[in-house]
Amino acid sequence: MTIPKPFRLILTTAIYGGLVTGIILTALTERIVLAFPGDAVFPVECGLVFGAAVHRSDDPGPGIMRRTVTAARLVHEGKIERLIFTGGRGEACCNA
Repeated sequence: MTIPKPFRLILTTAIYGGLVTGIILTALTERIVLAFPGDAVFPVECGLVFGAAVHRSDDPGPGIMRRTVTAARLVHEGKIERLIFTGGRGEACCNA
């Protein structure tokens, strides 16, 4: 079975584009990881917990749950004095 030339070109471009994107993302991630020595000094005065995507239900998503649990653990361990939470439900969620 022969793939028509236009489809072959699109497929080849998609494959190479995906590979190049993967290589770039891997290099950037490695650079960020290597740049951060992981030597945070505790205790700190304040911690920032970033928000996450809002779902249609009132249940929090897994991202915000992990962040909140980790932040609470750090407060209970005495490593952080206060927490600031960002984000919110927004106006779009309440216009049902």
